[in-house]
Amino acid sequence: MTTVSRKGTIFIVLTVLSFLLDATTAIKFHNKPSGPKTSDPYKVLGVKRTATDEDIQKAYRQRAKETHPDKNPSPRANEEFRRVTDAFETLGDPANRRRYDAQTNKEEQRRRRAREQHRRREQQKRQREDRERQERQRRRMEMADKARATQDRVAKISNLEQFERMVLDASRKVYKTHCLMMFVSNKNAERRGDEDLFFPYPFAGEPGRGNAYEGMLLITKVRFNAQSDLTRFFRAKSNSNVPHIIFAKRGDAVGNFQIFFYNPKRRGVDAHGEFKGWVESLLLIEAIVANHHSLPVDYLVVRNDNIILHESLDPDYQNTLALQAQDRILAFDRRLDTF
Repeated sequence: MTTVSRKGTIFIVLTVLSFLLDATTAIKFHNKPSGPKTSDPYKVLGVKRTATDEDIQKAYRQRAKETHPDKNPSPRANEEFRRVTDAFETLGDPANRRRYDAQTNKEEQRRRRAREQHRRREQQKRQREDRERQERQRRRMEMADKARATQDRVAKISNLEQFERMVLDASRKVYKTHCLMMFVSNKNAERRGDEDLFFPYPFAGEPGRGNAYEGMLLITKVRFNAQSDLTRFFRAKSNSNVPHIIFAKRGDAVGNFQIFFYNPKRRGVDAHGEFKGWVESLLLIEAIVANHHSLPVDYLVVRNDNIILHESLDPDYQNTLALQAQDRILAFDRRLDTF
């Protein structure tokens, strides 16, 4: 009785150990990372595209042996074996193989064309960016040269008394002229004003050449190290690394002025464009165009040799325009004049 019991116990233990061993083996195969799945039959069989029929048959027999469910305990054995047989059905038959090669060649040509088009677009983009960068550099150098040429055209003002004498009317309560001033307290601020904003271009004319702003705008640059009555009046800060630019408008009461807020993130041509646009917006002139003739009259507004407005005006009508200082108005009779 005791002997039978021991044999039964031994049999149960061996069965449990066998079950655990099979489970462990299955888990190992299940967790074993499989290679990258691919639908390319050449890669499934592990042969080159130049492989012979004999090479393909040999590779198939080897891969079928490795992946057959009777030999492979992996839970994915059926799937792997099916992929091997599908690959051989494609490559093992010469007609199927030719069709597959023709199809994949077309796909590869399509992908190659897409890559070439992408490469060409990227190349054109880089070339366009290079041209734009070179153009910005050329414009920057051109404007820097013009700005240096206009430095001597700015007025010399160092204190509030000089400013009042040159800019204010007899009552000392109203600005008698437009005034554009840049305060710089150190070399960094002056460099940013000169190299980023190109101050005072284009508002100060180049030597020997006038411009539309002469006679209507007083321009000055004020260098200072410590606070003075002039810098306090215009709230310029000492030890600031950015220029302090103000615009006082003719006819406004003393103490009223606009401040340009310099953005250090905008450099060169972009910063100059922002500064130039700010000044031009403050220099807008109101002009009235009236037609006192018995027939309609056409008129053009020309800015920098470009027509920005073309309208027709009926008899006894008038229009009010906001113009910049450099704008020109040309009136003509379309029946007689041609442009």
